[in-house]
Amino acid sequence: MRHILTKARVEEDKCIGCGLCTKACPQGAIRLVPLLSNESKEISQSRLKMLDGKISMIKMKLNGIKEDIEDIKNERHP
Repeated sequence: MRHILTKARVEEDKCIGCGLCTKACPQGAIRLVPLLSNESKEISQSRLKMLDGKISMIKMKLNGIKEDIEDIKNERHP
């Protein structure tokens, strides 16, 4: 018996999302992943922008805290 290793490739333009390939794959290596609708993509993008803004605010506060700590250290040990 001879095994030939090849890469499986999904022809996305022919895929109708029926899931038969997932059942037919003997290795269980195929799974369907739901695609995002345009509305979901827009919501995801707006959430990412919001989170990016929050991260920036947290970084600014953290830098302020670091500066305060340095000031306190310098006051104790001039």
